[in-house]
Amino acid sequence: MDDVVHDLLSYSEYEEDIKACEEYIDKTKRAIQKASRRIDNDLSASTARLNIHGSTQPTATVPIGPVTHSAKLPATKLEPFAGNVETWSRFWEQFRSSIDKDASLSTINKHVFLQGYLEGEPKLLVDGIAVTANTYEETKRILLARYGDTNRIIQAHLDFLEGLPPAKSATPDKLNTTFIECHRRVQPLRALGDVNG
Repeated sequence: MDDVVHDLLSYSEYEEDIKACEEYIDKTKRAIQKASRRIDNDLSASTARLNIHGSTQPTATVPIGPVTHSAKLPATKLEPFAGNVETWSRFWEQFRSSIDKDASLSTINKHVFLQGYLEGEPKLLVDGIAVTANTYEETKRILLARYGDTNRIIQAHLDFLEGLPPAKSATPDKLNTTFIECHRRVQPLRALGDVNG
């Protein structure tokens, strides 16, 4: 980049630019040295206050070893599953990673959460099953058998793509809408291994 900029400058401008750059570099080096000295002085002062040799000066608490910070992540908000096989994979992966694999949750709580995220047909399908620790695996098995069939999911996406009406006018908005609809279907197919590239 420097060469490109310098090619655009006249000889006198080039000389001025070089001097300005050198001054900037010198100022930066001085600022770094000043900051380093300040840090070293502050560190020396803090170390002197530590009660290393049995002095009666107040001691500072200095963590030993790496300091780790933990952040509380926001609660994951899952969209309820209403029986659309095209959205099953996304729902199930989110549920598994945020609830089903959470070792801090009891099996009954996992079952309650699962039933709470179901609407429509899937809710009716497992509504008669008692919410207990013993029936959680059975509820998952029923839902996976009904909605988790990979061939059925692939076929639903392919049916949508085949039935997608072509864009009648080649306006940017129409083309963008068609692209987004196709992309929404191709991505899950790639994830399922049905589309190359």
